[in-house]
Amino acid sequence: MSAKKIRNRVVPVVALLGASTTLAACSYSPVAAQIGSQVITQSQLNTELNALLGNSQFIKQLTSASTGSSVENPLSASPKSVLSTAFVDKVLQRRITFDLIKQALAKSGTKVGSDQVTVGTALAITSYGGPTIFDAFPKSYQLEVIDDYAALITIEGSLTKTDFSLPTLQSYYNSHLSDYVNICAAHILSSSASAANSILAKLNSGSSFPVLARTSSADSTTAQNGGYIGCALPSQFSSSFGASFANEIKTGPINKPLPIVAVGSGYSIPLVTSRTQLSFSQSLAAIATTKLGTTGGAVVNAFVAGAAKSANVSVNPQYGTFSASVSGLNIAAPATPAP
Repeated sequence: MSAKKIRNRVVPVVALLGASTTLAACSYSPVAAQIGSQVITQSQLNTELNALLGNSQFIKQLTSASTGSSVENPLSASPKSVLSTAFVDKVLQRRITFDLIKQALAKSGTKVGSDQVTVGTALAITSYGGPTIFDAFPKSYQLEVIDDYAALITIEGSLTKTDFSLPTLQSYYNSHLSDYVNICAAHILSSSASAANSILAKLNSGSSFPVLARTSSADSTTAQNGGYIGCALPSQFSSSFGASFANEIKTGPINKPLPIVAVGSGYSIPLVTSRTQLSFSQSLAAIATTKLGTTGGAVVNAFVAGAAKSANVSVNPQYGTFSASVSGLNIAAPATPAP
């Protein structure tokens, strides 16, 4: 378990990473994709790509969250003009997804309300890595992304029968305050209970937590930082370290070693360095995600796949082969030519 697993919990709806063949950004025919009677032009796609690539913090976040894949082709003489095919395909795939959602809303006469725009704004900012990164995009792109997420939360609410009105979300927040606390924590990981007990005894006798973390923790990622994991909601710590760990840091005293907790990779001694109650607006994206539960994404994916087939979506072959299934949309990059 590591700090990286906590910090990279929130990413854009469709991960925009992958390495494959390469595409020049500006050398293709005018049409990138056809969605029924609607066209996504190459110019529109390039505008979005330029907005993404122009935000260095966003690209850095994507790269650090990847498994070594690259947004730009490092072998190109001019890397910024050549992108990995997988990156471009994911951007196009994402654009098709949102356009299908908006077409469905228009066809059904469903309006996006002001509450959905507020929730969509919170989701957009969180999904792109927070306000600092989001604010670095051009204003026009920020508005486009907010419009995308407002449409998404509207269709999700309709499909799952979930009420995303602000009064309902506020009521949920008021009754679940302890779930929306930003907790900053560290830990020392041991491979055995006996080793963990020995370290805990030293800590209770006055030994330095950061020093023991650097010398004794089995978590190589956090050990070098004195055991520091990062800051997150209890639910995020639970996903990475288990419910017992999350419950300890949710209620335990601050800056005091907490009781040993069995985690997936051994035995952890948690330490809470700070705990801050988040406001309703700061919690809005997390509340919406919680209200959707684990099935919301699957329901939307299945709906979008059906909409894609009905709309007879086609993608310019230079980007690859388009397909739609209950798990979502996909553009498989064309095969790399033999050398």
